[in-house]
Amino acid sequence: MYQPPGVRTSPDLPLPDRMTAWVPGDPDQLLLCEKPMPIPSRAEVLIRIDAVAICATDLEIIHSGSPASIEAGLPFNRNFTPGHECMGTVAAVGPEVDEFSIGERISVEIHAGCGQCKRCRQGMYTSCLNYGKPEKGHRANGFTTDGGFAEYAVNHINTLARVPDTMSDAEATLVVTAGTSMYGLTELGGIGCRRERCGDRTWADRATRGGRCQGARRQAGHPDRDTQRKTGDRPATRRRSRHQYQRRGCR
Repeated sequence: MYQPPGVRTSPDLPLPDRMTAWVPGDPDQLLLCEKPMPIPSRAEVLIRIDAVAICATDLEIIHSGSPASIEAGLPFNRNFTPGHECMGTVAAVGPEVDEFSIGERISVEIHAGCGQCKRCRQGMYTSCLNYGKPEKGHRANGFTTDGGFAEYAVNHINTLARVPDTMSDAEATLVVTAGTSMYGLTELGGIGCRRERCGDRTWADRATRGGRCQGARRQAGHPDRDTQRKTGDRPATRRRSRHQYQRRGCR
């Protein structure tokens, strides 16, 4: 039975030594094969995959290989398992892991940065400078490391989100995808951001003004701006010179 050194398991979730997984053979070929059970290391958990979604990117990988990359090469005939939208149950935990418990339902994120490069330290782990180098600690499950088209997969604890009992397995596979969209909306100012007000200016107007302060050129004939002026919704404004922007603290 499955019992690697330092890995904590539970008799309530007995684990085999091998599992089945899908791997690309030649282009447009997906093969079901047996693989050894993955072993979680420090700050990682083993997940029993309960549901997986199929993204259009997964189909691209099976067809052309890109954007997956295994040791800087195409993923064909590399014993690589794709799949990056999945959820499951924590089946085992790596050494010293106490952030998650065996039996918890979780949804997974793709990226786990190396945690040591400049971008990771700035919180931009999806642009990790060690992308594609699992030996440096980076993981992009389903792209550079094995993903969720298998019975079991390993994920870093920073990539896990707990799933409430009120959410179905199918819904939980899309948690991270939905979170990506919500992050974008939050950065834009929320749903209906063109109507959101901040003082006497909309978020879109503030973004436009901020862009001009950063050196973006103001373009004549902008349809929204011209329409607003013609209808009287936006008064004509006097364009400030560069030195006036600099006095206001803009660059």
